[in-house]
Amino acid sequence: MGLLTLVALAGVGASTSEAAAQCSGAGTATGSCPTGVSYEGCCGTSSVVNWCESGYLCEIDCSENAAVAQNSCCETSYNAGCCDPDVTACVCDLDPFCCDPDWGWDSLCVSEAQTDCGGCTACPPPATSCGWSTEGYYDCSSYPSSDPSGANPMSCGGTCTPNCQGKTCGSNGCGGSCGTCSGGTTCNASGLCVASCTPNCQGKTCGSDGCGGSCGSCIAGMSCNASGLCQATCAPQCGGKVCGSDGCGGLCGSCAAGQICTAAGQCQTQCTPSCAGKVCGDDGCGGACGSCAFGLTCSAGQCVTQCTPQCAGKVCGDDGCGGLCGSCPAGSSCNAGQCVAGCTPQCSGQQCGDDGCGGSCGSCASGASCDAGQCVTEECTCVGRQCGDDGCGRVCGYCGPGKECNLTSQLCVDKTTTPAPDTTGGGDGTPSPECPAGQVWSPYAGQCVRGGVPIDGGGNSSGCSGGPGPGAPWLLAGLLAWLALIRRRRRA
Repeated sequence: MGLLTLVALAGVGASTSEAAAQCSGAGTATGSCPTGVSYEGCCGTSSVVNWCESGYLCEIDCSENAAVAQNSCCETSYNAGCCDPDVTACVCDLDPFCCDPDWGWDSLCVSEAQTDCGGCTACPPPATSCGWSTEGYYDCSSYPSSDPSGANPMSCGGTCTPNCQGKTCGSNGCGGSCGTCSGGTTCNASGLCVASCTPNCQGKTCGSDGCGGSCGSCIAGMSCNASGLCQATCAPQCGGKVCGSDGCGGLCGSCAAGQICTAAGQCQTQCTPSCAGKVCGDDGCGGACGSCAFGLTCSAGQCVTQCTPQCAGKVCGDDGCGGLCGSCPAGSSCNAGQCVAGCTPQCSGQQCGDDGCGGSCGSCASGASCDAGQCVTEECTCVGRQCGDDGCGRVCGYCGPGKECNLTSQLCVDKTTTPAPDTTGGGDGTPSPECPAGQVWSPYAGQCVRGGVPIDGGGNSSGCSGGPGPGAPWLLAGLLAWLALIRRRRRA
């Protein structure tokens, strides 16, 4: 008869073996065939199938099918086999271990089910009810149902009362129908029309099949990702973060409207970078307006010459860049870069620099340097200047013959008078600045010089850079002494 069943009843004695042999499949003969029971059978109870065969009344108790494996064929299990008999038979033919209770349905069985045996479908409920099969007889089924033609009543030996309470389709329990479903819908086990759904587990080993079922589950230490594949379990990393990725494909949170998530996982008000008038430094939004070339440093958004601290041979005092070469211990002070015993710090009228005792009177902000105890803005430039100081102690150029440096404009102008050293300014009538001992004011360079030479020895192409060397004053003094000696000798 080929009845669909996956159970084999145990405990049948030798006295019944001959009778049992008269029943197809796993059916058991229980006696002579009564009137009203056909070969197509009927339901003795909601879970017992009866039919007549070779004069015997055969029976199958479908309730024992509850013990059949219910795991998806694409899901690992400690049980042998899976819920689809056809897939189980195919896989076990390839790999007998998959139907061995000592091995169970492992990942190799799952792989064979997917690649060699037609894939996976959602597991139907166990066949524990008596119902009409598509083969044309009553057999164990997932749901109770009757012959739709009505030729074979569902109940054995008795009248049948149709029941369509709460149903719009399916069997009425007496071989009739409660209705049919329109296109695109199917009748479910509850007798209701629902949208048709085809489970899809193609390329998946776990997760949803799209129809409320499962494509399988993952073993311990593995988790199912969004693609339906088992992967090593990922531990989300959200420590100190309120937004952004958790490192496992998820999020640590989201930001409110008008906010953005920073790379550090923090929400902040959306920012517009501001780099107007800047070539380097912060853009106000955590980014940069640019970077400076080697040897330059960024100060107030501009690239300026980097200051190199000068601490050779010094253990304390000013490093020449607004910092210190070190400090002296209590009870000692800094003198000429060395710590000496006893000192009273002197910072009166000073904003920065050495306090005279190895300490500091303060430091200057970025973009400023310490000059004689005061913080001054560093503006070293010769743009628009032909002569005079560049703002950092260097000369911008020298004026040629018949020209002198105007201190106000720092341009070379026609020389109207021949100024005496140290008394006349740079051609604009202003007094010349005070020069340190051993130096004189040069209207040609627009700064103090030693013996007629600029203090930094520099020069450029804007004028003549030559002049008397450092030995000129000594030569002049020697010449005057020689002339005085000659005059004395003549008088003698």
